[in-house]
Amino acid sequence: MNAPPFRWVFLAPQYWPTWLGVGVLRLLCLLPIPALVRIGEGIGWLFGRLVPSRRHVVRTNLRLCFPQQDEQARGRDVDAHFRALGAGIFEACLAWWASDERLLRQGEIVGLEHLDRAEAEGHGVLLLTGHFTTLELGARYILVAGRPFHAMYRPIKNPLMDWLMYRWRSAIATLPAVPREDLRGLVRAEREGRRDWYGPDQTLDRREGTFVPFFGVPTLMLTAT
Repeated sequence: MNAPPFRWVFLAPQYWPTWLGVGVLRLLCLLPIPALVRIGEGIGWLFGRLVPSRRHVVRTNLRLCFPQQDEQARGRDVDAHFRALGAGIFEACLAWWASDERLLRQGEIVGLEHLDRAEAEGHGVLLLTGHFTTLELGARYILVAGRPFHAMYRPIKNPLMDWLMYRWRSAIATLPAVPREDLRGLVRAEREGRRDWYGPDQTLDRREGTFVPFFGVPTLMLTAT
């Protein structure tokens, strides 16, 4: 499992906006969590209004999945989606940077006995989640509870963010992340009785997936699970 390397080019001007953005996010994470979530919701709502192409995608998906829904209700759900998306950005930042004590004041994890039973019996565990806005935060709660795991991830096009996110996730998980292409590494960890975290999603590559009904709509889904 080879971690993405640090490159001196990351200090070049072309990456300064990325460094600046990360710095601003870290500063904002010092705010009270309710205020942080409200800021995220506002940013998400504004993004949904300023980028009509993305709004069209969301509205189309809702129309396909909930054809009985009227246009007014669908519009409210579109706005709710973008608000949740904006809040999710800051929730992910909290998952990377907030202290255990700060997070434990906000929530709890239920069902740890299932993980413990599998470990006691010598079984590996595949932790599956959908691509919800809280996926990073949910994973962090498992780690706060003292159950480390390998996290499967997809490399990001921005190499600096790819390097940063790998470091953040590996530091929190205490176990190295697994690139999406390294299915052998994932299986090896399972056989050795460890836990792996994986968030399957849709795909646009017919070679990687198969069509299954999703809300009654044939949808191309990954079969890696």
